[in-house]
Amino acid sequence: MPVLLPALEAKLAILCEKPLTEGSDDALRILEAEQKLDRPYIQVGFMRRFDDEHIQLRELIRGGELGALLGTHHRHRNAAVPETYTTSMLISDSVVHEIDIVNFLTGEKIVGIEVKNLKRNSLNASGFNDPILALLSTESGVLADVEMNVNVRFGYQVSTEAVFERGIASIGATRGLVQRADGRISQAENPSFKERFGAAYDAEFQAWVDGALAGRLGGPSAWEGYLATVAAEAGVRAITAGTLESVEYIDRPDFYA
Repeated sequence: MPVLLPALEAKLAILCEKPLTEGSDDALRILEAEQKLDRPYIQVGFMRRFDDEHIQLRELIRGGELGALLGTHHRHRNAAVPETYTTSMLISDSVVHEIDIVNFLTGEKIVGIEVKNLKRNSLNASGFNDPILALLSTESGVLADVEMNVNVRFGYQVSTEAVFERGIASIGATRGLVQRADGRISQAENPSFKERFGAAYDAEFQAWVDGALAGRLGGPSAWEGYLATVAAEAGVRAITAGTLESVEYIDRPDFYA
């Protein structure tokens, strides 16, 4: 907020790291401020939208080649996180990626979210509950389950399996050198998000630069940022209270059509 509002007043092209804001009230303030201008200026940094495999999966879903999408399985795993990481950040800082990508893949908003705890990993230095399973429901009934696991130790993984009426599609498989020796097969895992999504970040930054030069957005707008913030806020309530939380939004302004 302290950066976004002055930048909007100056009509600067903005690339805002997710989340757009910490809470839905502030997100609404950003939408209201931006709508006073001539066009959208804020692009939100959901870089998975620029990942080739996610783009291919979106095209498969939208094309209907395998029939209707029924559900998705997501695995989001980090080697470790700082001691400052908290339980609510499992949703607001991590699962928020899946919240946005489900919207990107399906074109539907998240309308319900529930969070279940797996058996707690004793290696968690901070003592918070990890890993978790977040269940996201869309408008048409597609169910996305997200394993959020921030202490797997072995590396970084983001993968998705999509279940259709007539088949299954998967993205995010580990790539790279495979060694076979001494009766074993081994393959290096991505150590962090930088290696997994380096090309997506490059594409995102280039799209933002191209958009800024052309006087338009090069990616997801503040509206997509608002949708993710509202759903993540419901997710934090769900992980805190252990309840199924519904997610409600304002109607989409014509400004963001």
